[in-house]
Amino acid sequence: MPEYEYILYEAKGPTRVITLNRPETLNAMTEPMEADLHEALDIAEADPEARVIIIQGAGRAFSSGYDIASFGETDPVSMIPKGQSAAEHTSRWFYHDRNMLKNQTHILELSKPVIACVHGGRDVVVADVRYDVLLGGRGVRAAGGAADLEYEFSVGADGGVQERAAVFADGGSY
Repeated sequence: MPEYEYILYEAKGPTRVITLNRPETLNAMTEPMEADLHEALDIAEADPEARVIIIQGAGRAFSSGYDIASFGETDPVSMIPKGQSAAEHTSRWFYHDRNMLKNQTHILELSKPVIACVHGGRDVVVADVRYDVLLGGRGVRAAGGAADLEYEFSVGADGGVQERAAVFADGGSY
């Protein structure tokens, strides 16, 4: 099993679970954490035993976004980090700009479903991030109205998917 500094990678039968593991920062993303995440996605994609990839956050939040504290102090006018020349900043920016689109579309290019288990506060939302499909959540809007949507699925050892869905609105169920 691969070891990472900022994420956890687990194999649970045919499921690969990637956990963002910086709970002290609400799993705020940094460049090294982003590199760990993309490497783990590639490993899960190449694993013939893996059928689905789940991304979740450790602690009380999925992720608070990018960790702006990791950028260090910047000049408020030029937005260049203090102590860095304009040439160094431009070179670094070009490098990251080149990789940005690749990183942003990485999940979309995987052949396996990628599910984000997004949580924070009191709500949990589970969604397939490639197809924008909501699989479950408390207090989400479903079918145009406020409802609690519950959806459970499991991937069996044979790769088969078993599913159950119910929508709870106004205390009722379907």
